[in-house]
Amino acid sequence: MTKVNGFTSISNAIYILFTMLKIQYMKNLFENRKLPYVTVLTLTVAVVASLTFGMEGQTSQNVVAQNDSADTAQLQTANVTGELTKPAGGNPYGGEKIGDITISSDGHQTNIKGLVSASPAAGNVYEAWLGDAGGSEYKLSLGQLNENGTINVSQHMVNPFTYTIFFVTEEPQDDVDPNSANAIAGVQLKAPFGQ
Repeated sequence: MTKVNGFTSISNAIYILFTMLKIQYMKNLFENRKLPYVTVLTLTVAVVASLTFGMEGQTSQNVVAQNDSADTAQLQTANVTGELTKPAGGNPYGGEKIGDITISSDGHQTNIKGLVSASPAAGNVYEAWLGDAGGSEYKLSLGQLNENGTINVSQHMVNPFTYTIFFVTEEPQDDVDPNSANAIAGVQLKAPFGQ
C-alpha cells in the first residue's frame, strides 16, 4: 500500500469512486427530470470542486496534525508535589507547613491542586498566585481559593515555566487592587519551572 502525505492510494481511490457515484446519481436525476438542469449543473460543479480541492484540504489538515503532535512531543512536562509553607527568610515559603500542593503542566495546560489548612480572617479570602521571583517579578493571579481552603486551578497558559514560585495571599473579599498582598504561604517551583 502506497502512502502519500498520510493517505493511502486506496483511500484516494475510494474518494474518487464515491465522487463518481455522486455525479452518476445527479445525472440520473436530471435524465428523469426530477431536478432542473441548473440544479444538476450546480451540484456537478460542487462535486468537481470538492474532488479537486478536497484532497488538498485533507492533506493540509494531516500535515498540521503531524506538526502539532511533533511540537507537543518536544514540550517539557512538570509534576511538582510539595508542602505549602509560611514565609521565612524574606521568601514567601520556607517556614512552618500550612498545606500541600501538586502542580502538573505539559508546558501549556497547567493543573494546580492543593489545600491550605488555615482560614482567612472574617471578610477576607485566600488568592492563589504564580510569581517570577528574581526575574521580572511578575505575579499572575489564579483566582480565589475555595472556602474550604482547597486549590483547584486548571488553565491553558502560554508558558507556565517562566514562574519560579506559587504562593497564596489573604485579600479583602471585594479587593479592587490588582496587586498581591503579602504571602501567607508558598512553595518554590523546581525545574523545568524558572526558565
